[in-house]
Amino acid sequence: MRVGGWAALISGSLMLLGFLALVLMFQAMSAGPQAAGRFSLFGHLNDLTPLAALLPVLVLAAVFFLLEWKNAPGLSIAALLFGIAAFVVPAVMSVLFMNEEIDLVQQAQYMYLMFGPLGVWLLLVCFLARRESLLPSRVTASGLVMGGVHIVAFVAVMLLTGLGFFRSPTIEAILSDPLLLVVVAVGLIPTAIAYYGLPLWYIWLGGAMLREARTRKLESVPLSLPARSPCPVGLDCSG
Repeated sequence: MRVGGWAALISGSLMLLGFLALVLMFQAMSAGPQAAGRFSLFGHLNDLTPLAALLPVLVLAAVFFLLEWKNAPGLSIAALLFGIAAFVVPAVMSVLFMNEEIDLVQQAQYMYLMFGPLGVWLLLVCFLARRESLLPSRVTASGLVMGGVHIVAFVAVMLLTGLGFFRSPTIEAILSDPLLLVVVAVGLIPTAIAYYGLPLWYIWLGGAMLREARTRKLESVPLSLPARSPCPVGLDCSG
């Protein structure tokens, strides 16, 4: 539990670092050619974040598996497989993008496709943790909501892919297609919640897991009563 807590905290912190690098990258882009050095620096930092976060999120998935497999072996194995798929995809896409084998639009499209397996992983691990009372109910309930939001975002991205949004992601293309406009409008909020809310939930989860590990450690410590001092000679200590 303690290892999982630290893994969740590190994962959430690295994801927030990646978001900050992304914001600074676009800020440098708007500053013009004189900020090309900062644009390259923050761009590379944003690309490296999924690679740095790969190990801690895989550790978190493994910790959940070890905590839940005894009472639900089938669901816990399924959750682990979905988790591995969801966490490996962003790292692979970052490597392909840095090697210039895919462009930025393709990277974004494939990144969002991970929302499907990630949503299933969140639903499964939070459902099992809630059923086994492994974590506080508010943490697992919010995790279930986060999983549902990821599924909705995944469906929206699949619809956008089918409607050709990623081939021409422009305002003119959206406004000229009523169905595309509806999908973008409906899918925008869950996609934003899934993208920006997950690192905050990881940090909350990490804190909850560390507190739970501390509580279990305290409960496992046996209570020892102080030994009675020997009765002095000549005194009646029977009472």
